[in-house]
Amino acid sequence: MPDEAKGIKIEIDALETKIRQQRAVRKEGYTDPVSGDFTEASVVKMRTLTQTSPDEGLRKACFEAGEKFALDNIDDYVELVKLRNKFAKLLGFTDFYDYKLRKIDRMTKEELFTLFTDITDKTKDIFSKIRDLEKENPRLRQPWNFFYYMTGDFTKEEDKYFQFDQALIRWGRSFSALGIDFADGTLQLDLLDRHGKWNNGFCHWSKLVNYNNGEREAGSANFTCNVVVGQVGAGASGYNTLFHEGAMRLIS
Repeated sequence: MPDEAKGIKIEIDALETKIRQQRAVRKEGYTDPVSGDFTEASVVKMRTLTQTSPDEGLRKACFEAGEKFALDNIDDYVELVKLRNKFAKLLGFTDFYDYKLRKIDRMTKEELFTLFTDITDKTKDIFSKIRDLEKENPRLRQPWNFFYYMTGDFTKEEDKYFQFDQALIRWGRSFSALGIDFADGTLQLDLLDRHGKWNNGFCHWSKLVNYNNGEREAGSANFTCNVVVGQVGAGASGYNTLFHEGAMRLIS
């Protein structure tokens, strides 16, 4: 890696740390549409309420709060994008997106966008029918209404099948049935939403599998998701993250 790129990487790491630290201590929540009082709630919980609450006023309040939080650290984010793109170009990529795609997914932007074009072509007729639905419900495409009206009832119906207290045993049984035992690896899980926690599930390998004098030493991994206990829709979301981060990435 060129020395200039190494210097920029140090700047990127410092700026990312600054953003994470500021987000970890900020006060998150929404203004109650009835009382006008501030109600503490994580971004994850507000996102779920926007998708599942039958109260449009509450959905709107959570959506608008999320819009304001999106502007936090905006100047830092702009600078971060500039630094990431500069870093990627020094390594021979067109931009940071190109760098990540090639490194993580082993594909080019052109290959990815071709897939997106194919998906668009196959779904555009279905999406055109939303205009017809909007004639019956003029508020359908309000950003705090769309997801609820399109999936809200289904989310409630499926919730009873995705109670998160059963998630770990189902996860373990699923991979055991596939013959996957992670070969004595150690897994550290952080699954529930809480104040200050990074609000996106992830997995990283704190110790890679290695061989010492021909002897295999098992690896370890940490992964997280953000389940809001008792929140309709949170269980299914948690399952998706648990099986994605705790399976695909661990296995890979």
